[in-house]
Amino acid sequence: MGRLHRSWAAILVALLATIGLSGGVGHAAEVNSWEEIIATVDALDAGGSAELSIASDIEAQEDTQPLTVREGRTLTLTGSGQLNGPGAPLITVEKGGSLTLAGPTFRGVQFAVAGDLNFNAGAIRDTKVTGPVIFVDGGSLIIGGTADFSQNSVADETGELNPAGVEKEKYAPITAYNGTVRVEGGTLTDNSGLRYGGVIGLWARDGEKPSFEMTGGTLQGNKVSHPKYNGRGGAVYGDGAVVAMSGGSLKENTTEQGAALAFIDSDVTMSGGVLVQGNNNGDYKGFGGGLFQHGGTLKIQGATFKENVSTSDGGAIYTEGDAKVDITGAEITSNTAARSGGGIAFMGTTKATLYAADLRDNTSTGFWGGGAMYNDTKTEVRIYNGLIRDNVIKPGFLVQAGNHPVSAQGGGVWNCPTGSTVMHVNRGVAIFDNVAPNVVGGKNAGAGDDFASIIKHKFGEPVEGHSVVVTDRMLGGSPRQWFQDGSIYSIHSNWSEEGKVPRYSEEGPNTAIESNKEVTENIAFKSVPSEDAKAIAERLATVRIVENTATGTGISGAGIANNGKLTFGEPDPWTVKVAKTWVNDEPTERPEDLFLDVKLGDKVLETVKLDKANGWEAELSNYPDPKTLIDAKTGETIPLTFVEHAVDGYMSHTPVVTFNEATRTYEVALRNEPPTSIDVRKEWSGDAEEDRPEAIVVQLLADGEETGKTLELTAEDGWHGKFEGLPKYKTVDEQRTEIKYSVLEVDVPGYESSVSGDAESGFVLKNSKDVPPPTETTEVPPPTETTDVPPTETTDVPPTETTDVPPTETTDVPPTETTDVPPTETTDMPPTETTDVPPTETTDVPPTETTTVPPTETTTVPPTETTTVPPTTDKPLARTGVAVSGLVGAGVLLLGAGALVLARRRG
Repeated sequence: MGRLHRSWAAILVALLATIGLSGGVGHAAEVNSWEEIIATVDALDAGGSAELSIASDIEAQEDTQPLTVREGRTLTLTGSGQLNGPGAPLITVEKGGSLTLAGPTFRGVQFAVAGDLNFNAGAIRDTKVTGPVIFVDGGSLIIGGTADFSQNSVADETGELNPAGVEKEKYAPITAYNGTVRVEGGTLTDNSGLRYGGVIGLWARDGEKPSFEMTGGTLQGNKVSHPKYNGRGGAVYGDGAVVAMSGGSLKENTTEQGAALAFIDSDVTMSGGVLVQGNNNGDYKGFGGGLFQHGGTLKIQGATFKENVSTSDGGAIYTEGDAKVDITGAEITSNTAARSGGGIAFMGTTKATLYAADLRDNTSTGFWGGGAMYNDTKTEVRIYNGLIRDNVIKPGFLVQAGNHPVSAQGGGVWNCPTGSTVMHVNRGVAIFDNVAPNVVGGKNAGAGDDFASIIKHKFGEPVEGHSVVVTDRMLGGSPRQWFQDGSIYSIHSNWSEEGKVPRYSEEGPNTAIESNKEVTENIAFKSVPSEDAKAIAERLATVRIVENTATGTGISGAGIANNGKLTFGEPDPWTVKVAKTWVNDEPTERPEDLFLDVKLGDKVLETVKLDKANGWEAELSNYPDPKTLIDAKTGETIPLTFVEHAVDGYMSHTPVVTFNEATRTYEVALRNEPPTSIDVRKEWSGDAEEDRPEAIVVQLLADGEETGKTLELTAEDGWHGKFEGLPKYKTVDEQRTEIKYSVLEVDVPGYESSVSGDAESGFVLKNSKDVPPPTETTEVPPPTETTDVPPTETTDVPPTETTDVPPTETTDVPPTETTDVPPTETTDMPPTETTDVPPTETTDVPPTETTTVPPTETTTVPPTETTTVPPTTDKPLARTGVAVSGLVGAGVLLLGAGALVLARRRG
């Protein structure tokens, strides 16, 4: 131990004065020496805690007393200072103890954690030791926030191995024997491991399993580069571990096996948004540019593998041993393998199932090909809802032996002589638009743009390989249309010139491959499905193997190169049974045949012919289970429907489809009979157009009984419509009689309705409405002629008695409420003498100055009820109190001397 500048007692007294230690609970305090930290933590009682701030650089020498956070104690270290250690174990967290790093930087410090270590801010960096920087010995390490774990190296094994309990070579910068490592955030960058794990390594001990969890953070630029052995896990290595990754990214990490991740006999689950990008196997032969899995289980429920590079097999993923793999959600794009499996290489005795994945733009450059996927000899791989299209072989370096020309084979799927492929229709596969080109200037014929399976020959005789049975339907149920596409002698070689089989040609003629029949020679096929069949496959596909490339010496299987057992979909197909019934017709009137479209959604699967020879029935085998026809984007089941082509003189009823689970049968009942239609027209009478309703409803009756059918007529369709698709006849007691149709209109208020016509000529519905005649105006005399009367000086004419004359100034007299005043009886009012007062000449007399005429008192004379006197001019008269612009001047007599008008009429 180094000498301490102050005694522990003195330090403790100073700390107590500074931080006020009370009841075993420490409060935040700034510390400036390692001794102060030791003294504070040693003084904590069980259940006590302390928060210390390291504000400056602190040096801890080689013989410095280690810090121990004992059971039941909690220590938090904050501040922006730096603690420099001797490159040896310096901090221990015992089981039940807790340490939080929330600010300081640690260099040259090794941690041993049997309790809890929370690292959420600050840094652990630039530490070079033999043994782990952080050793989780059954405890828990959580890394999050802005934590920085970088440029630490454990690659030099020449020093003393620490901490105690760590085994030779079985360590990484962060090592867990059992216990838990959880990365929630932060960055772990540019660290170097010895052999296993560039930054994190996990090992099982004593029957227990360590766990690794990752929900965030970035592991970048870490590596394992052992001078003698292949490294495993450029970022993370696990042996017997339980791994759950649901977020975060692993980028640009490097080692030979699993450039980012390597797991041995571990149970691994990847979900959510995990990103594995740009990792590389380095300079030596390696496997798994992104992930290496030996044994155990691998479940990928949501992850992206992008731009990873393998120096051998498996650009993104490599599995071996007895690994069990389930992929239900993965994007595997733009990865490269120097040998096989640009995206995935399944090796050993792997059993893999792919339910949903996108393998796109991956490349293999080695002899065995497999631009997207390579399956080795003893593997078993099953793919559901597969789509393999637009994969291309691009020949690079070509090798040829003897007189058998080199040949590119199987642009979509290629079977090695040890490989076999089985295709089911339930959740099966669609393969089309792949390319296996002719090479060497087009002279060396390729084979099997979409599918090729090798029957290996020796001296012209078959010696190895598997026959193939082509199923008759592709993904979704469309008929598989495969044609012979070239010939094959052996792996990457064709027959000599005299034994070659021509390739498929759009101009033809071509040889169709018969479904459900064993093929033992020249298994090289071109797929030519309809556009509807392609569209159906695109909609259903969940495993998409598209636009991958096999190149270099690998001129086989741009999509999949298969040496093992490859299965698409699952067995137990269904059968479609169609039966046609003719009703209410004459047999002699039936057509010779009719056609039925089987449709999935709006696309046609196939067209079926029914005729008298087959009893108007058909049975279609090997159809998909209707429950499996699910839209990959929406998750909704797509309906299977049956649509008849039109037959002259007949109408088709909606097919009745029954799904029989017990017999796995679609039972389709069709019914045809002679049709008729009923024309209906609406006429309106005696009304105004604006009074009509927006629509009327017409009911259809058959033989006087309601049919439940209605027709809506509107002005928009000219009040015209038609009942269509009606049976014309019915059969009663084996006698065919014509149905008598009639119509009934739903009542329209205010109208009287009548019906005329018949079913043959059409029905006319007439709606009538009575409108009252216009008001009589003959009792009202025309207005007084004013053109022959000279103008009267308004100053010489005395005003009319106020009892007889209404006001002339309409602005000074408020209008009389007509509802409260009864109309004046015109027979009781004496006529006003008009012979002495000539009418005012309105053309010669300027308007009377209303200011010289006092307003007439209106209270003694009730106003005339305007509703009883019709207007006497073409313009309507205004109500009392409202000026009429057309009668200025003369209005004095009509409005101000209304009695004069009445007198003249009676005279």
